[in-house]
This record gives sequence, C-alpha cells and structure tokens, in this order.
Amino acid sequence: MNESLNTILAVVVGGVIATLVPWLRESINQRQIRQKDAQYLAVRVVVVLDKFVEECARAVADNGLSFGQRDQDGCLSPQVPVPKQVLLPDDVNWRSIDHDLAYDLLSIPVTLAHDI
Repeated sequence: MNESLNTILAVVVGGVIATLVPWLRESINQRQIRQKDAQYLAVRVVVVLDKFVEECARAVADNGLSFGQRDQDGCLSPQVPVPKQVLLPDDVNWRSIDHDLAYDLLSIPVTLAHDI
C-alpha cells in the first residue's frame, strides 16, 4: 500500500512539474520581451521629446533679434516658430510600460493641440 501511494505521489508531482516548467519558462521569456520593448519605447520617446524641448527652448529664448528683423512698425517680433506638434512613434509596444505613463505620453499631442 505504501509503495502505491509513493507511485501516485510521484506521478502527481511529476505532472505538476511538467506543467509548471514550460509555463515558468514562457512567463520569463514574456517578461524579458516586455522589458526590451519598454527600453526601446523609452529611447524612441526620449529622442522625440528631446527635439521638442529644444524647439520650445529656442522659441522661448527668441527675443526678436534672432535674425535682426523688425515688423512694419519697427518692432521686434518672434523669429523662431513655436513647435505645434509632437509626433510620437506608433511602431512601438505602448503596452510594455505602465498605463498611467503611456496615457501621459500619448496625451501630449492632444494637450499641445488644445493649448495652441
């Protein structure tokens, strides 16, 4: 009786292990893929936002003397255009990052469009 109980226990434990190992391996692979997708997304977004921030800084620093031009009344006027849009990449996995962060980033173009 004791030997058959050990056999049944060994079969059950073996079945559980055989089920858990592939699941665990797949889970680890998916996490690694998601992490790589998130890193790639971060690089792409940083490049876009760096350019946008540079354009904003140039517009803010423009005192009208950038090109030495004056309007018809002889007044200085801005020479550097204010950036009007942010083109976020659409070929990245936005689900790879926290949903609150994704929302904040994806709402930048909409917010910018309403503020201008």
